[in-house]
Amino acid sequence: MPFSCPIRCRPVDDLLTAIELYFDDRYQSDDENWPSEKFLMRGGVCWPERYDPTTDSVRGFVVLLGYNLQTDVAFVFEEQPFVCIDHICSPVTRAIEFPGIAPWWNASFARYLGDTYYVNQPDDVRDRWEAEVRRSPTLAERPPRFAPCTEWGDVGRGEGLLWDWITRRKLRMFSGGDCLNAATTYRRGEEKWLPPPLHALTCALAGIAGQIEGAREVARSPESHLKIENRLMLDNKRDWRGNT
Repeated sequence: MPFSCPIRCRPVDDLLTAIELYFDDRYQSDDENWPSEKFLMRGGVCWPERYDPTTDSVRGFVVLLGYNLQTDVAFVFEEQPFVCIDHICSPVTRAIEFPGIAPWWNASFARYLGDTYYVNQPDDVRDRWEAEVRRSPTLAERPPRFAPCTEWGDVGRGEGLLWDWITRRKLRMFSGGDCLNAATTYRRGEEKWLPPPLHALTCALAGIAGQIEGAREVARSPESHLKIENRLMLDNKRDWRGNT
């Protein structure tokens, strides 16, 4: 089942442009009991590119993660497969034949204020799909932003990055979700490419890791422009700045 949704959120003016999420304690389980904290909200996208015989379609996938800056754990808050940006409707009945991903992006931004998604695919694939995003009337007011993640190269390096987060218990996926199902059935070392859910997840994790590492260097620099209250976080042994 999915994690609890925040009841409200607000941007935090610090080095990472983090988001503070507020949760309703009444709807949290024993396995998911967190206070309102600061999260780095970042996503990952796998644009539709390859035919998948298991679904008989060419599907893409998008995830939105919340990286807890205090506990150093990333949560898959939202995930969604897709085949198109805007809805594709029947020319006869006008009924939706293929749901588009654009409404999902709008809803995710409204709920989490997350608008940055990391991508790692060939330029021609990126150009085609990102052009569709720019043309989408549904996303005209608040289009998502796409950034190249740290190159993880072939499938073996992608596997290593993803399973490093999993084995160190730094990644939480909700039960029944596509990401967890894909990770459970994936045959490491035997696949030619990562399936879309794991590809998108790896992009998000690679992007988060790169941003956190860069921010750690800046945070330790005397000329850093961090606010005073955020500098105090440097003394937190479990915070994102990696102090021990």
